[in-house]
Amino acid sequence: MRKYFLLIIVIIIVSSVVVYFWLGRPANPPPATASNLNSENQVSAGLNIISSLPRNYPVSETLTLGTSRGAVTVKNFYKNVIGQEGDTVLIENAKDYRLTYNMSQSSFWIFILNGPVTAVLNAAESDLLKILNISQQEACLLNITWSAAPAADAKLAGETFPLSFCPPAVK
Repeated sequence: MRKYFLLIIVIIIVSSVVVYFWLGRPANPPPATASNLNSENQVSAGLNIISSLPRNYPVSETLTLGTSRGAVTVKNFYKNVIGQEGDTVLIENAKDYRLTYNMSQSSFWIFILNGPVTAVLNAAESDLLKILNISQQEACLLNITWSAAPAADAKLAGETFPLSFCPPAVK
């Protein structure tokens, strides 16, 4: 019974945070990219990712991202960064999901906001492959995980998963 009570409390807290951020964002955030902003401009991506976009993003056409499973050359996604908070950049701000990249951890994260989770995940994975211009096999070499908001699926909320087409990580 205690576990059930704690689970309810966690769901309420997470839901409250999601609602707070959801209601605190503008209805239609203005489109913005790194290429049309300077360091004095600020941008809101709808998730309180608000900061000055630095001018020191890589400018080459491709980037090589190294992981413990190997190196992968990707299309330079920094050219269309929407926002940044700390070491994390927002690279896609879709209606049902967000795609972010954490520079210090060299990891991508798909956050699903709305369900159905499987359909949204498939769309997000497809968009990420297009943005990075890589194959599914190459994506499995990168550090990419996804998770879902309670509004998308309360049972999956708080958990992280590998891409749907990658073998599960060995624990």
